[in-house]
Amino acid sequence: MTSRRIQTLLGLLLLNAVLLLIYGLLGKLPSLLFTYVSPFWPPAALSVFAAMLWGWRAMPAVFLGSLWVNTDLFNWNWAGALWVSLGNVLAPMAGYWGLRRHMVEAQQIWNSPAAITRFLFWMGAVNGLLSGLFGASGLVGLEGQSAHLFLPTLLHWAVGDASAALMLVPVAHLLWLRSGRGESWWRLLLQVEGLAALAFSVLVWAAAFFAPGLSLPVRLGLLGMLLLPPIWSVFRLDQRLTLLHLAVAFILVLGATVAGHGPYAGLPLAQAVVGIELLGIAMSASILYAGALHNQRQRALAELHVLNRDLERRAEDRAQDLLRKERNFRDMIERLPAPTVITNPDTARVLYANPAARELFGNGQTDLAGMSTLTQWVDPDIRQRLLAEIRQHHAIQNREIAFRRLDGSVIWVIASVIETHFDKTNALLFAFKDISERMQREKLLQSQAQTDALTGVPNRRHFMTQAAQRLCDLAAQHQAAAFALFDLDDFKQVNDTRGHACGDLVLQQVARLLHDKMRPQDVFARLGGEEFCLLMSDVGAEQALELAEAMRQELDGQIQVCPDGHPIPLPSCSIGVAWTGVDAGSIRYRGAGQWRPDWNC
Repeated sequence: MTSRRIQTLLGLLLLNAVLLLIYGLLGKLPSLLFTYVSPFWPPAALSVFAAMLWGWRAMPAVFLGSLWVNTDLFNWNWAGALWVSLGNVLAPMAGYWGLRRHMVEAQQIWNSPAAITRFLFWMGAVNGLLSGLFGASGLVGLEGQSAHLFLPTLLHWAVGDASAALMLVPVAHLLWLRSGRGESWWRLLLQVEGLAALAFSVLVWAAAFFAPGLSLPVRLGLLGMLLLPPIWSVFRLDQRLTLLHLAVAFILVLGATVAGHGPYAGLPLAQAVVGIELLGIAMSASILYAGALHNQRQRALAELHVLNRDLERRAEDRAQDLLRKERNFRDMIERLPAPTVITNPDTARVLYANPAARELFGNGQTDLAGMSTLTQWVDPDIRQRLLAEIRQHHAIQNREIAFRRLDGSVIWVIASVIETHFDKTNALLFAFKDISERMQREKLLQSQAQTDALTGVPNRRHFMTQAAQRLCDLAAQHQAAAFALFDLDDFKQVNDTRGHACGDLVLQQVARLLHDKMRPQDVFARLGGEEFCLLMSDVGAEQALELAEAMRQELDGQIQVCPDGHPIPLPSCSIGVAWTGVDAGSIRYRGAGQWRPDWNC
């Protein structure tokens, strides 16, 4: 046999010797008060305690201690003592098996209501009933007692073992589990609040059992008040101290009852003790459940605190990460050569504008942040349509938009817009490209394409486009229209006799005079050569003729000075007028040259 096994065996022998001695001492007091059967049996608590800590290894001491107490102190015969001792071993081991079967850890048994329920069932009900069954059957079958004592003995035995286990084992088990943590028991016992609760319990106990002149209902009411300090201490004191107070109160009540005092003084001692034990079972179960629920609440609060700290840390990390990203975002936009503006989509106020945007819309020095952009849109309806499209597609690209600068001048830009977040709020990010010069060039080219280069009035192309649209509009509105054709007489002679430079001056003056005389709603153009045309809207035939004649007469008597300084009169002008009524579907004109317009609306 190895030295390690020898040490283990010696340890078990020492453990069982100590438990055997304690078992005998605990059984001595009941043997002084009762014969054969004691309704209160402290060794039952030791059996449960030993089973929970050491299992089968401690059961030899329980068996031998029970055999010793029953034969020597209660004078049972050997057969009855052996049978009862067997029950005192099997009962706590059955409870221990039940706890292990449900995987109840010894360290967590007092912190869970479910574990408390299993402890009450296995170490209270099962242990008590099984031990009582062995005891009652041994008393009747092996000790020769009357059969009518079987049920009372079973009840008293079961209640006694259950109450001892429930009142004494929890505090002993908790003290044992925490004894290795270096905590001072005396410091625990000498807490001011704990001593105050114990003093209150002692005062209530003394009044309930020893105060003279109190009625039975008053004494029973005071007895119920003994539950107040343990309940209060559940939420204020250590769980061990709470259960210790409960055990002390139970022992005081039981001791005073055995001594013949208190509300149970008039009852037979065995019945009084059973009544106290039933009360103790109820009190113990209540306090154990309350303590377990409080422990669960404390653990939940601790876990919630840890979770909150973790969430706060994560939120702080995320906030810092977002701050870094926003700072990087700002730095990136700040360095972009493209003008970039971030605005609030609801208020249109500028949240941020990079230097390129400040240069584009201001003078480069003015900070645009906080300014409203509503007045900067040349066409506010474009903004509303743009917002509607962004809400649907979240972004738009390459839209040509006109804006006003801070000095009131208009610029054209190509804008791309995307939804984003800025400073923890929804925002729109605008990226611009200035196309003002391009728009000016396009406008100039368009003007050149539609304007006669010599005279500056609209040319034939512009007239054909405008006239076609105008005629369709007039037809839809059931309004009349008229055409007037102006043809300079003998203009070729001016070119032949005075030169083309003088002829150009003549055409320019004629175009200016005719254009200045026309109505704003009419369309005037040079068709080519010396021919000019006028489209008149909403006129009758006579009115059209009068308007054309008035314009022709504007040329009479006018003089043009040629480049060589020689003045010549402007050539006379022939006119032709064509009119269409409100019901006409088309208008045709045929005259000199090859001009044959044909519009169908």
